[in-house]
Amino acid sequence: MKCPFLFFLFLLINYTVHSQQDSSLNELDISKVASDIWFGVVLPDSLIVIAWIWDKLVNGKVHPVLGYVGAFMIAEDVFEIITFDNTTWRALGKLIYGFLSA
Repeated sequence: MKCPFLFFLFLLINYTVHSQQDSSLNELDISKVASDIWFGVVLPDSLIVIAWIWDKLVNGKVHPVLGYVGAFMIAEDVFEIITFDNTTWRALGKLIYGFLSA
């Protein structure tokens, strides 16, 4: 896959559109979801994409570590936005907090 950032961004937008169709969201909720996508995925991960472009232009190829770790970080950001504030995510957070505070 040549551009995992665009793939994961498309996946996130597709998930968001389908979740909006399934539930009745008002305009405030839609703008919150859009800001979550913008501030949670596009802005932080655009630096990874810029690093990929720079590496490709300067060195002729993207370094494997930058490619794989960057793709993993983008996938993790998309996963975090999709699973944010559901019961599984809260249970996992409480479990981690329990380990850290013990």
